[in-house]
Amino acid sequence: MLMYYLWVIYSDPIFSAWNAQNLTPSPGIVDFIISFSPLIILALPTVFVLSKQKLENNRVVVFWLVVGIALLYLPWSLQRRFIYGLYIPIAVVAVMGIYRLVSDRNSLRWLGTVFIVLSLPTNIVVLFSAGPGIFSRNTTIFVRQDEEQAFQWLSKNTPEDAVIIAAPETGLFIPARAGRRVIYGHPFETIDADKKRESLIRFFQGIPTTGGITPLLQGDYLIYGPREKELGDGDLPAGLEPVYENGSTRIYQVIQ
Repeated sequence: MLMYYLWVIYSDPIFSAWNAQNLTPSPGIVDFIISFSPLIILALPTVFVLSKQKLENNRVVVFWLVVGIALLYLPWSLQRRFIYGLYIPIAVVAVMGIYRLVSDRNSLRWLGTVFIVLSLPTNIVVLFSAGPGIFSRNTTIFVRQDEEQAFQWLSKNTPEDAVIIAAPETGLFIPARAGRRVIYGHPFETIDADKKRESLIRFFQGIPTTGGITPLLQGDYLIYGPREKELGDGDLPAGLEPVYENGSTRIYQVIQ
């Protein structure tokens, strides 16, 4: 089955084009060490000690850690995906290292507390990095009520295979919120993503498309809301029939 999947990815023109841009490189070595510190600093030396022992459980967790790190930096396009779950063997091996460093319970409790405290900053950074976006209602993570109502209308009143013309930012939400396809959505999941993104921006700015196919010939419905208006005040072309409208968002059906 795996060999069949591999053959399809490289032989089918659509899958092949998708695979060519599905690049998820790992972070740099320094970033990797900082992100998993301080446990990774203790885990790596402990690996050498455990690898010399013949205990089966030790070998399993050491193998998991070593192979996991190796997969992260092999020269292929899906490196970063192998970071999932890697913290588990790092934590296990680091705890084994802590037990080897100290013998009495008080020292063990003290050293464990130190490592917990030193592990908090990276978690705090993740929490606080989302704060500005939340408090400023950043549009890349917030959907307006009018937009959500329009998405629900699309979900209930359009065919499941309908393609929606939308601004690049709106296209990120429609597949999840309305269950419909878009011309441009997630950059890794959109074939020829850069060209399609540029084509949509020019379309909503009212600038004629140079080369390629105009978005109007690729879609079945068009959504026109705040994100589309932010791209420019270009007039929408003919061949669109209004089918839905609320406070700030309209939906048109492509009839040409």
